[in-house]
Amino acid sequence: MKDYNATYLGRVANGISQLGNALSGGNPDVSVSARIGSMNDKNLFWKMCRGIVDFTFYPIDGYGHCAGAYSADKDEDYKVGQGWIPGLVIMTILMVAFCSVITPFTWFYQFIKYLKNAA
Repeated sequence: MKDYNATYLGRVANGISQLGNALSGGNPDVSVSARIGSMNDKNLFWKMCRGIVDFTFYPIDGYGHCAGAYSADKDEDYKVGQGWIPGLVIMTILMVAFCSVITPFTWFYQFIKYLKNAA
């Protein structure tokens, strides 16, 4: 997994993710990706969340973005807000909205990388 804090854009994206997690009742020092990774496919809801986020970041991180985010932040408190249903609804809405916007850009980035390597 890449160090997202190495670039300005990465820090902004990580901050947005942590804000989304805080707004949904989770630990404000944990990204949505790490929160999803911490649930380790506990049920269908978390599997679907992982699938959406992992698909979005696959062109950048390869397989397992959420698991990588969790393993990079294992010492955080992941129990904050886990059972709060309104928070999970908020997190889902924010995650789907963010991923819907960013997915075309990450996959376009992958396409450009492919073209550069093919040339």
